[in-house]
Amino acid sequence: MDRRLAGPWSRIQERRDRMLARVGALPEARRERRPTPTSWSLLDVVEHCVLVEEGITTALAKEPSPDRPRRLGEGRKYPWWFVRLVLIADVRIKAPVEAILPRRESTFAELTARWERQRLALGAWLESQPDAVLAAPRFRHPLAGWLNVPAAITFIADHLGHHLSQLRRIEAQLLRWGFASDRQVTFCCRRVGR
Repeated sequence: MDRRLAGPWSRIQERRDRMLARVGALPEARRERRPTPTSWSLLDVVEHCVLVEEGITTALAKEPSPDRPRRLGEGRKYPWWFVRLVLIADVRIKAPVEAILPRRESTFAELTARWERQRLALGAWLESQPDAVLAAPRFRHPLAGWLNVPAAITFIADHLGHHLSQLRRIEAQLLRWGFASDRQVTFCCRRVGR
């Protein structure tokens, strides 16, 4: 693998494995529990990460149209370094496009299998690309504009790190509200009059 991709790719693998191990170790009811009606569950976070990586993989593999030239950074609302800083600093932000919002239609096992297929496809694509393709704008981030392949892969790694922090927040909220099991949820809801 190209040296510019090796570090971010390694971080993607490590963070993905940590996320799946953390969520996979919990009972299904806990994975699907949302701390509030408007917040995401642990399973929602996994699905969102799968959707993001599937979208990026598709975008990277798509050949650019000669009729629509791309320039790095073109179409951006914020500079790339700022988007990275927001993710690394764990600033809470809303998903910038609806296509990457969880649909709540897949089980954990289905999401894990999809993610594995996607990871293998992305890895094979990355291994087969010449330097000219890696350096060219291939993925248009909704906030940072056009990114080359190393920047897109770095984004995936940063994005996973950001959502690992979100998993910790969700777990803490569930424990704080006593939602460790279905019985506790029923008891807690009765206690607060719901």
